[in-house]
Amino acid sequence: MIVPHDGLLAGCTEANNMARAYLYDLLDHIHHRYYGIMIREFVDDLTMRAEGHRSWVRHQLAHSASTLVQGIHQLGLEASEKTVIVGHATVQQAVIGAIQQHGVSIKASKTARDL
Repeated sequence: MIVPHDGLLAGCTEANNMARAYLYDLLDHIHHRYYGIMIREFVDDLTMRAEGHRSWVRHQLAHSASTLVQGIHQLGLEASEKTVIVGHATVQQAVIGAIQQHGVSIKASKTARDL
């Protein structure tokens, strides 16, 4: 496998396939370890989603997001400073509090840019 050094080439028609291949093992691990967590990849953006009872969503997202960030760092990548959570305000605050306990920087937002 060719490992990227600095990023994907803008306009490359294979960029999405290369990013998907590079992240496959990490995303597959999260999918199997954290029931109900849905992750979609859009070239250099990821969305993570969960639905359910507030305490369950809080727990699953906190742990899966922490695992995702750790895995991204192990791959030599960086988590974006633009990381946001979109959802009901009370759920946002619960999830932000839980995720920040795991060292993940995240902000509440009404929309997610570029997705």
